Amino acid sequence: DRLAMSYLGASAELRLAGAIMISDGDKTDAAGRVRHVHRLATDWGTRPLRRLAERFAARARIDVGVASAADQLHGLTPRERQVLDLIARGASNRQISEELFISEKTTSVHVSNILRKLGVVSRGEAASLAHEKGWVGY
Repeated sequence: DRLAMSYLGASAELRLAGAIMISDGDKTDAAGRVRHVHRLATDWGTRPLRRLAERFAARARIDVGVASAADQLHGLTPRERQVLDLIARGASNRQISEELFISEKTTSVHVSNILRKLGVVSRGEAASLAHEKGWVGY
């Protein structure tokens, strides 16, 4: 499969960038490779590869054009951000409804929208992502 081969090639490109940084410290070459992989991963919608490129870039202090954590909330509305925060703290739909003074049906709609916007399939994944990205308690 062409995408799988491209994915493997992009992963190898990141490893090569790391090797370049270690061997001769050529940050310019490594930065170009990391930016390229990040751009590909973003275009392909491959979150794991994109996150890997972003982590590499952060460690190497390479700018890949990633927005601040607040801007990376995938278009969540302020209310959805509140709901995500409560999900990340382990609250049930009923608890979220009581906390935010909204119906359970409205909470359910917010949760569905959050999962779709974050590209995850479960509340647990959403909570994990929120903790990983530091979105809890905003």
